[in-house]
This record gives sequence, structure tokens and C-alpha cells, in this order.
Amino acid sequence: FKVYVKGVAGNDSGGVGIAVYDRNDKLFYKSSKGFSGRDFLANHPWIEFKAMMEGLEIASMLDLSASTFITTSPLVYQYIHGGAPQLTADIAALSVHINASLRKLSHVTVSLVADNAIKYATELARKASAGGSKKAIKTVNCSICLENTYLDQIFQIEACRHRYCFTCMSKHAQMKLLQGILPKCPYVNCKSELSLDGCKNFLTPEM
Repeated sequence: FKVYVKGVAGNDSGGVGIAVYDRNDKLFYKSSKGFSGRDFLANHPWIEFKAMMEGLEIASMLDLSASTFITTSPLVYQYIHGGAPQLTADIAALSVHINASLRKLSHVTVSLVADNAIKYATELARKASAGGSKKAIKTVNCSICLENTYLDQIFQIEACRHRYCFTCMSKHAQMKLLQGILPKCPYVNCKSELSLDGCKNFLTPEM
């Protein structure tokens, strides 16, 4: 199977498109998802990593153990091939989900192509992005996982006012603590430290 993954970002919305083709190059499955919020759009690679994450989850759901993923993102391609590019904290949090999905599949390869070779997935992503910009936002968008999350599941760092969902903050804090580093705000270049009292909502007893 070939899994085409594409993320696009606009001024106030973004979208991902996934198109799965069988060995006869016939469309087997398609999916798209739109996102609203400005924070995640400041760095376009975030949405490309989100597209890869969605594609891997779909492949796992459909039990496509041997698949070729096709992307236009050099950073995603380099990451999957073990190039270990320097990732921002936001993308590193997404990579946790990507690694978990990769472990569920027995054989994954990734191909890097030009934008014009992935037109249908791009069309799906653009339509999803257009739909996302029209939705009324009743929740807060987490700029790490890009999911709209209810306010009572959002953690706001007092010093800088950046906001992320409890799930992503828990994974971010756990990753830093395992490295022997006190966690700071995941926002790029933000140096605000997290207080223990403020982190009690998402820290596990072990952490």
C-alpha cells in the first residue's frame, strides 16, 4: 500500500489529508482533518508531522503492516530515516506519537516527492483547512497535538501564558524529567520554568 500524507497551513487554520492506494494504484481509503488556531501555524513543519502521525495511525487501524508513506516534507523524511534532525519541543511531542505508531507496523518505508506528485492528498488537506477556518472555536487549540481541547483540560503556564493540553504537557514533562532536566515551557525559545504546584494537574505520582 502507498499512503500519501500532506499537511497545509493557512493564516488561521490548517488541514491534513491522507490518501491510501492499493497495489493497483486504486484509492483504498481517504481521510482529512481540519484544525483551527494560530499558534501551530507559526511553524509549518508541525502540520506535516501531524499529517504523518495521522497517516501512521490510519495504517495501523487498517492493519497495513507493510506500507510506503509518501511525503513532501524533507524534515519528516529525514526524521523517519533516522537522520535525527533538531526538533522543536512542539514537534518532538508529536514524534512521540509517531514512534508509537511505527512500532505497531512491521515494515515502513518513506519516499520524498515533489508537491505535484501528491495532488489528491493536498486537495483533501486544503478542503479540510478551509472547513476548519469556518468552525466556531468552543475549545482551545493545543499547538503540540493540534487538537481542540476543552478548557478544563488545558494547562496555562503562568509566567508566559502559553497554553497546552494536559496530555501533551505530561509527555513533555516526563521526557525532560527522564533526561534529568527540569521542564520548561515547550514553546519555541520560551524559557519559562514550570512550577511543581502548577504541574500537579498533569503529573502522575511516579513523575
